[in-house]
Order: sequence, then C-alpha cells, then structure tokens
Amino acid sequence: MDYKLITPPIGKWDKVEIRQAGHKGNGVFAKKNIKKGEVLCWYDGIHLFPKDKDFINIYPAFVSGKTGYNQNIKDGEVIAGFPYEYRKGGIAQMINDYDTTADVSEINKNISEGKYNVENSLAYDSDGNFKYFYSFASRKIKAGEELLRLYGEMYWTDNERKWTPTIIKHICNDICKIEEYNLGCDGVEDYLYRCSLMGKVIKWWE
Repeated sequence: MDYKLITPPIGKWDKVEIRQAGHKGNGVFAKKNIKKGEVLCWYDGIHLFPKDKDFINIYPAFVSGKTGYNQNIKDGEVIAGFPYEYRKGGIAQMINDYDTTADVSEINKNISEGKYNVENSLAYDSDGNFKYFYSFASRKIKAGEELLRLYGEMYWTDNERKWTPTIIKHICNDICKIEEYNLGCDGVEDYLYRCSLMGKVIKWWE
C-alpha cells in the first residue's frame, strides 16, 4: 500500500475549536460568528492508496486506531483521519453528524430544519492531484454553535459492520505484534509507523 501524510493547507485556522459535545464525545464548535461559505478547517490524516480494494475500509481503521475516522476521496483512495494529535486546523474529521439515523425521512427532516451547517469539498493541484479535504459553512453559524455535517444514510446503515479494535487485531499477522501495539495513537509518527505495517495485514476471510 502506498501512502502519504496530508500537507497542511495555509491558513490561520482560528474560527473553530474542539470541545466536549455531550454523549457524542468531542465535537467542533464555532469560536466566533461565521458567514456562509467560510472555510473552517481541514481533515488531518494520511492519504492511503490501497492496492487491494478489499482493504479500503480496514487500513484506515488500523491507522487511526478507531473506526469511523476515514474519508473516501475517490475510487481506491481514502484518508485515515487522526482522532488524536491533529495539527492546527486539521479537525474536520472531528465534526459530528446531527443524528445517528439511517431513516431517510428523518434525515430529510433534519436537512429541511437546517440542523446541518457544514459541507465538505476537495482541493486539487493544477495537475488534478488531490491536496486536501476541507469543511466550509453552508449557512451562518453563531459563536458557540456546534458544527454538524451529514454523514449520509449509508454510514449509519453500515455502522454495525464497522471494524472494531478486536477485529483489527485478528486480521493482522503475528509479525505485526499488534496485540502488544497501543491502539491509542501518540503522535503523527505513530500513525506513520502503522502505515509501515500495512504489508503485514492478511485476509483472514479467505
């Protein structure tokens, strides 16, 4: 598997911050009033290029040490998001959904009531290569308001099938010594070390 660390985009990144969001754990909140269209933060992590598409959802979970911290870029490419040790402004992966429902009618109701205030976009260089994933305000956001984005019906439909730390351990070779390896990250170097172990991951289902 090929991979590269996301290069932080230039910016002050002083409009939002991470705070506790009740039962959701951490969330992202506006530090000041924000206008519609303002760029708020970017998605910190490692850009993965799995050669075997069967691992497209396994690798991000192995790198981040948590399930759900991944963002598909395009077919065969994904970002493994950092749940800890993110760099300045790199907190888009911490933005919560308003709800955990897969009910389309409920989702549409949430949309019509303006529960979501953030949308996402991708930045590319002049050659069409992916640079970074960022979040921007889809409407006015008041200071202190939590940023919320729609994860989509499929995210919550598949939620019960997401990889758990226990499953991640079982799909790795003993050579990885993953049973002894801390699944709580201690820094960017820790994430990169996980990437170096990717060649050890095996298909236990075959």
